[in-house]
Amino acid sequence: MFYERDYFIHYYDSDLKKRASISSLLKYFEDIAILHSEHVKLGIDYYSEHHVGWVLYKWDIKIRRFPEFKETIHVRTEPLYLKGFQAYRYFDILDLKGNEIVTANSMWLFLNTDTKKPTKITEDMFKGYWIDKNQMRELEFNEINSLKKIDAKKEFDVRYIDIDTNHHVNNIKYVEWALEMVPVNIIENYTMNRLKVNYKKEAVYGKNITSLIDIEKVVEKNIKCIHQISSEDTLLCMLETDWKE
Repeated sequence: MFYERDYFIHYYDSDLKKRASISSLLKYFEDIAILHSEHVKLGIDYYSEHHVGWVLYKWDIKIRRFPEFKETIHVRTEPLYLKGFQAYRYFDILDLKGNEIVTANSMWLFLNTDTKKPTKITEDMFKGYWIDKNQMRELEFNEINSLKKIDAKKEFDVRYIDIDTNHHVNNIKYVEWALEMVPVNIIENYTMNRLKVNYKKEAVYGKNITSLIDIEKVVEKNIKCIHQISSEDTLLCMLETDWKE
């Protein structure tokens, strides 16, 4: 069962091409997921009371087009699968004519926030999200390849503003650190049409972050980039971005 709402693309949501940035799309997904949880009484207060929480593990986002400045879009989300300590949640974005413009598969892990270890998903989750255990649907995620070479490198320091309610770096920041390495000519002349993310470890305030990129031209008008985010030799996140001219 979908939870859904409309979002207006403000100027502050837009990039240099007057389209919603990928960070903005991720913020809409993050927002609607937590609003859904709040709506079914399984939100932030529930997490705090029961010492549990969801941690994002993987994204696979396909972009037909980016919404434009001043456009109103319809964002939907639906939990599809809960088992053990893993969950799958689907998102999509429609224009007001009902055309699907962005789709996103996501995988989450359910953690005990005291031990930081996976814990069994509670029955409250099945009831609150109306999940039928006999009709659950898994999503498939392809692995992200390792870097074959390093085309560029940059370092960042984790700022206090990067930290979210889970007391670690918000998942969107990893994407922003990765995209900071994409050359300007690709940003200006190509459009991202797919983003895959695999989160490995959490980053915390004060740590130094290293962002690496491997750029490979797949065919004449398409470019694939492999990104690696690490801290003090610890792998934090692997990403893959696909770009079309």
